[in-house]
Amino acid sequence: MGRHWDWDDVLSYSTFKTVKVRDRRLGGLHYFFMLLIVGYIVYTIFSKQLFLATESVTGGSVRTTILPPSALASPPYCDTVAGKCLYLSSAQITPTTEESTIFVTTRVSLTNATVADGCNPFAPASQACQPGFPKSRAVDYYAADVENYTIMVEHTVRGFSTAISLRNGDLRGKLLDVEGKPMRSYIPASAPPADRTDEASHYGNDLSRVVVRGTNIAGDIFSIADLLAAANVSSLNLPTKSPSGAANNETMRFAGIVLIVMVDYANMVSNPEEISYTYRVSMIQGAETKVLENHYIPVGPLGANVTMQQWNRHGIRIKFVQTGKLGQFQLITLLTNVVASFALFRIAVLIVEFLMLRVLPEKDKYSAYKYQVTEDFHTASRRSSVDASRDNMELESVPSTADSETTVPAAGGTRAPLSRSRGGSSFSLFKLKSKSHDSNVQSSTAAEKQAPPVPTVPTALLPPSECAPPPPATKLENGGWYSLVSAINAPPPPSPVLPSHVREADTAAAVGARSPRVAPSPSVATLSPLGPSPTPSGNAAAGYPRE
Repeated sequence: MGRHWDWDDVLSYSTFKTVKVRDRRLGGLHYFFMLLIVGYIVYTIFSKQLFLATESVTGGSVRTTILPPSALASPPYCDTVAGKCLYLSSAQITPTTEESTIFVTTRVSLTNATVADGCNPFAPASQACQPGFPKSRAVDYYAADVENYTIMVEHTVRGFSTAISLRNGDLRGKLLDVEGKPMRSYIPASAPPADRTDEASHYGNDLSRVVVRGTNIAGDIFSIADLLAAANVSSLNLPTKSPSGAANNETMRFAGIVLIVMVDYANMVSNPEEISYTYRVSMIQGAETKVLENHYIPVGPLGANVTMQQWNRHGIRIKFVQTGKLGQFQLITLLTNVVASFALFRIAVLIVEFLMLRVLPEKDKYSAYKYQVTEDFHTASRRSSVDASRDNMELESVPSTADSETTVPAAGGTRAPLSRSRGGSSFSLFKLKSKSHDSNVQSSTAAEKQAPPVPTVPTALLPPSECAPPPPATKLENGGWYSLVSAINAPPPPSPVLPSHVREADTAAAVGARSPRVAPSPSVATLSPLGPSPTPSGNAAAGYPRE
């Protein structure tokens, strides 16, 4: 036998029901979680500036210049190489610069070219005429006091969809270490003097760590030693981690390193309308860098001959990368983030409902209040339709030539239709309301002996001579009464004699609306409930059963 599917259960619809749980434990927890979530939302919106419409930094530029210290020292590491140290100028310490990049020489190997006899090294006519630079003839030199060279960095920034276009000389900036702690601050020359004091309070009132740019200074100035410290490189004399350099026990000064400086722009938390930036420096582990250059050196008396010399530079490649976001206040952005944060309130509801339905001792009572299953409305709708059909089937019609209606009083004073005729058809109706022993109406002996009200015949009814009396009522086993109602095409019966207490005025008015009367017949019949057993007295004896 196949499985029976109750589609009212399969296709049921679940809706929310509001239940007020009067329990201070649940209510207190709910409000506590709500306050925590509100505090978190407010803190997140302001700390992450979720009220700003932001965009990525585009179209920026970086310009760098380098200067040697006023007096170059002779550090001890100069004695570790054959050529000692070179005291290079700002033009010599760096080769041709790249975009947003500066190369600072720490070690250089000089090699004079070897040229075959009869060949021009500047225009070799054959492969044998190419100049050679054997490593055996190379002489290594270190750049003296390179850590004390200073670099000035000037950078600009602009937005794409916003009108923001700024340079760092007008902004506030900070140099951070690898842990994100500020090492030095830079403020514009236009800032009030009190700003320097306030900024120095973050460094233990050390004013040397707060740099106020001069009116003729375009950017930020820091030394090579500052960048190395920000990258957590304590000394260039430490062993290198590059594969080729480590195999030869080379130091970072000898092999070279790569530093990445991230210039990160953002709106200030204290003043979102002002843009600030930070420098974050990191070293690429295991990377080394070098640059090869050819120099032409005059030799011989008065420089009559020219020879070729190769400079193999190793040093610090500093790459500046601009990143970050620029933002402007927008109300729609704030509202969007606030509405999105409201989803967190559902967490408080889930926690409280879990405790209510799974943990607390009264969980069964809470569950009974929360969840409710309705009746089967589909079956109830069908039942109502069937009841309506049964009520309509109590009426049966036969052809007639006039519209008329006759009423007789039911027991207790309620009038019920006796006969009705509409649209050329007529039917007899003796529907008397039933009273069972379960009803609230009392059927006492005094009520049974009371005479029923006088039946009346409206002016639109048939005359007394054509009004047939109803059939006698039938008593059922449960104490109720049923009357037999029938209507067939039959010759009219003899005119009945109405009781003497029928009003003559109504009878005279009904004479003008004569129509054939169809006598009841037991061949077509329906049963209509009436009520408890009446006492055959009064009108009941005359053929009108009482309720």
